Amino acid sequence: GLVRALIGIALFAGAYQAEVIRGGLQAIPRGQGEAASALGLSWWKTTALIVMPQALRHVIPGLVNSFIALFKDTSLVSIVALFDLLGSLRASFSDPVWAPPTTLFTGFAFTG
Repeated sequence: GLVRALIGIALFAGAYQAEVIRGGLQAIPRGQGEAASALGLSWWKTTALIVMPQALRHVIPGLVNSFIALFKDTSLVSIVALFDLLGSLRASFSDPVWAPPTTLFTGFAFTG
């Protein structure tokens, strides 16, 4: 349950972060790259020395916002997983065969 939830949150946050980065790159005027190529810079040098430093200024606030939302989402998932684990422990008490191993597993899950 928890691993699937974390994979889902990672994919969800990755999509938002990709959009933030795309927006930051598109905020740089095309003339910046044209001026760099007019000066004889290669595409790699233009990207590394001209475009990326300017895009980074536009991207940082959106990435920070995305990471703050990610912290809130992961703590919510951990609370939901905790109640899911306790619910399975409570359900295992109805069957005497499953009660001891489920109790041991839950104990190990809480200790580390």
